[in-house]
Amino acid sequence: IERDQLGGTDAYFYGWTGARVWEASLIMAQLADARGRSFWQDRRVVELGCGCGLSGIAAAALGADVVLTDLVTQQAQANVAQTFHSHIKPPAVCRLRWGASGTDFSRVTEGGSFDVIIATDCLYNTASWPALLSTISALSRPGTEALIVSVKRGDGNSEFFELALSNGFLVENRTHGADLRRVLESETWRRRLGG
Repeated sequence: IERDQLGGTDAYFYGWTGARVWEASLIMAQLADARGRSFWQDRRVVELGCGCGLSGIAAAALGADVVLTDLVTQQAQANVAQTFHSHIKPPAVCRLRWGASGTDFSRVTEGGSFDVIIATDCLYNTASWPALLSTISALSRPGTEALIVSVKRGDGNSEFFELALSNGFLVENRTHGADLRRVLESETWRRRLGG
């Protein structure tokens, strides 16, 4: 996908999400590509807070069975429709509010838990962290890997990852430098086996 192919990247989209391609999404797409098709092939993946859907679209293009989620999904739906015209299975797109159950959550989990959970630039609002962790926990199983790429703000996101540790997650810290354009804090973590 070329950046200019993603519709609405320069417009303020419905006053919400998907208005542009954020740097963290570009980094996640690069990380997806670096992991390669063998990592993604036939794995169930959910993207939380997908915005325009770039990261999940990248994983789907590499063979993953993807569900894109956000509160507002129109732009992600448009980008999926615009991008997938071949034999590659397009991502499903579902509305999801972190920490909530009900119909939206049931739609997301129709196929069961996920092998990989991805989120980009979703840590800017500290008030949403408990709901994000609750959602990740509800969508995962032992062995699920969550890949989070977030812009480093202030002291970074260390408090989020401390909260994740206290909720039974194993946290592995990876920082990527100039080879990924800017220094962003990238965190990889997965639910502890049996936890």
